[in-house]
Amino acid sequence: MPPGAQDGAASVELPEASTVADVVALLRVPPELSRIVLVNGHDVDDAAPLHDGDAVDIFPPLAGGAESRMVHSGGSGSV
Repeated sequence: MPPGAQDGAASVELPEASTVADVVALLRVPPELSRIVLVNGHDVDDAAPLHDGDAVDIFPPLAGGAESRMVHSGGSGSV
């Protein structure tokens, strides 16, 4: 996080015409690292343009949970 970050959030100054990729680079997030990016609550890609006052959230991909299994009963008593 940049200097002045507090509770996982920071305000940064960016040049006009900056994109999500510029924020990713500023935060030193490896560009090949999978992530979910939201700008003002909307899912975007790295080329999305940013505007003054935009809120950018960057998350690692979520994984986990139970494996889904389909059970089919064909009437023979076996699954």
